[in-house]
Amino acid sequence: MKKISILMVCAVMILSLVGCGGGGSSQLSGSYANGSMEEYFYGETPMGMNYLTYSINTYENNTYEMTYTEVTDMHGVAAGTTTITTYGTYSKGTAADGFVEMTLEAPERMIFNSYSTLGGYAFDYDTDTDEEYILPGGDDVPMSKDEFTSLLGYNASRNVYIALDSSNNETCQIELNQE
Repeated sequence: MKKISILMVCAVMILSLVGCGGGGSSQLSGSYANGSMEEYFYGETPMGMNYLTYSINTYENNTYEMTYTEVTDMHGVAAGTTTITTYGTYSKGTAADGFVEMTLEAPERMIFNSYSTLGGYAFDYDTDTDEEYILPGGDDVPMSKDEFTSLLGYNASRNVYIALDSSNNETCQIELNQE
């Protein structure tokens, strides 16, 4: 019985990875991350902190899956969480000045989830399956994939920079802006 349970768990894990919409059957070629925090304001009043993370998985077929997560902490309470997962194609430049530039093309698919434990809302939108987006306040708004990605600023390609180590090998760290 224990062996069957372990096999079932492994099967579910494999199926969830295959069906996630990322690289499909292509091999993972890189995995990168970036994290930061900033003060959270409501109006002009500081209320807590926003914790922001980006993770990017790249695949040998030149596709990517990028997940952006923002958690708003208000004095020890996770007041809200937003997650945006995008899928598209990418290209890499050559190593220069301790970085490799990677261009993420505008996403072909976006899955957006956001909820607030204090504000009382929870909504999601998948550009491949949904035709309406529910705005905070409860209004259903018909919205195309292009309109939705534009609304969130994901309608164009973006560049990120992979940090290199002292031997000029890629690390798992990305920078969003090269300075």
